[in-house]
Amino acid sequence: MENEQLENEQEYEFDLLSKKFISQFNMEKTEENVSEIMSKFFKAQYKFTNILPPRMTPNYELRYEYITMTYSDSLGDHVADKLDTKQEIINFYNTIAGAITRMNTTERVYYVEMLLNSKSERHTADVIGVSRRLLPPIKNSCILKIALAFGKEVEL
Repeated sequence: MENEQLENEQEYEFDLLSKKFISQFNMEKTEENVSEIMSKFFKAQYKFTNILPPRMTPNYELRYEYITMTYSDSLGDHVADKLDTKQEIINFYNTIAGAITRMNTTERVYYVEMLLNSKSERHTADVIGVSRRLLPPIKNSCILKIALAFGKEVEL
C-alpha cells in the first residue's frame, strides 16, 4: 500500500499555471528577473566546482546530487566566509530543484532547451511537440514558477 502511494506521487504531473493567474504578473519584468537567476546559476557552476547543480536526465527528470568538500584553513573567518558562500549556493540549487519538481514535463523541456541550453523557440516547440504559437503559455508558466520559487515575481 505504501509503495503504491509513493508510485502515485511520483507519477503526479503538475499543471501549467492558468492564464488568469499569470495575468496578475508583469511577465516582461519577471522574465528579466529569471534571466538574472539563470546567469547566477551559470556562474555558480564554474565558481563552485565542488558542488554539482541540479541536472536533468534525457527524459527531463530531475537528478540532484552534490559532492561535499572539507575546508581546512588556519584563518577561521576565511573558512566561515567560504562556508557561508557554499551554503548560499546549496540553498540556491535547492530552490532551483524545488521549482523544477513543480514543473510538468513540457515546462521542464522548456527549462532545459530554452533557459539552460539557449535553443531557439522553434527547436523547443519541436521538442515539446507544439507549434510556436502554443509555446507562450508553457514559457510563462515555467518562468513564473522559477520566479515564485525565488520570490522574484513582479506583480502588476
